[in-house]
Amino acid sequence: MELLIVVAMIAILSALAISYSGESRAGLLGFSEQLVGESDSARLRAISSRRWQRMQYDAETKKVVIDQATITGMDLPADDEWATVQQLGIPATVELVAVATAANVIAGEGVPEEGDGLDDYLYFAPDGSAEPRTVYVRTTDGRQKMRIVIYRATGTAYAKEDW
Repeated sequence: MELLIVVAMIAILSALAISYSGESRAGLLGFSEQLVGESDSARLRAISSRRWQRMQYDAETKKVVIDQATITGMDLPADDEWATVQQLGIPATVELVAVATAANVIAGEGVPEEGDGLDDYLYFAPDGSAEPRTVYVRTTDGRQKMRIVIYRATGTAYAKEDW
């Protein structure tokens, strides 16, 4: 009887270990906080290097691409004056829904239509400021929603629940 219980426990633990997938378990909150951290890193890189930083969603690769200007200064660089610094993968359970061109702090205000602004950049200037943006993300089943708000004057980003 004891041997049967031990075998059953091993079978259950084995089934859990096999079915576990790190990416499928990655949560919306974790990705949102990661996007906030990458935004803060881009802002700090812009200040320390005196080069513009930008982030954009790439629909083909389903990644957030982070670029740095190849020139220094406060003038916004041309399209050919950027180099990719890194790419941030989006978990399979999370989808980017829209990007608003304002810092929508209050839930329910200024929510864009699905798909709006996904080709917009998130810009971080060498003086620490940023273009105000709100990135709307949700789980693929639509149960959880979050927004990442980026403020203009300070360039700081915050993750907020719901839209």
